Amino acid sequence: MLSLLNSNNYSLLALPLAWIIGFLPHASKIVIWSSYGYKYNNVQPRQNTLKANQNLPPHKQLQIQRLEALHQNAHETFPLFATSLILANIANLHVVTRNHFAIFFIATRIIFSLAYAFQQSPRSAALRTVAWFAGIAANFYILIKSANAFVYV
Repeated sequence: MLSLLNSNNYSLLALPLAWIIGFLPHASKIVIWSSYGYKYNNVQPRQNTLKANQNLPPHKQLQIQRLEALHQNAHETFPLFATSLILANIANLHVVTRNHFAIFFIATRIIFSLAYAFQQSPRSAALRTVAWFAGIAANFYILIKSANAFVYV
């Protein structure tokens, strides 16, 4: 397996995977609402939270709020990740660097997502924050490395 990551460029496959990971919180909201008898309104989708949360216990309302924030955060970080990964490929960074970056970012998003969705304490919130910073820092590292590949041609 490791030799595959050292020779083949799989990094761009992380783009749809990152998008799917970002969409899962939205799907999870719908599952939670359905389990409490709420039927998702696709005609007015932005009104669902307001209406659905009226019949949820307080702890589920808080979880829905976290899932919404998590979904939004995925939309906010995806452009940075996509840009970093595409520039890494254009700059032709070493395939190992590209693959490891993609895997690392996906891992930080999974950790971030699980910590965010299920956080109950300052400790799990701290884990979420560390995962977020690690993912963002990796993006900046790759952006700078890619930029340097063009500067020192």
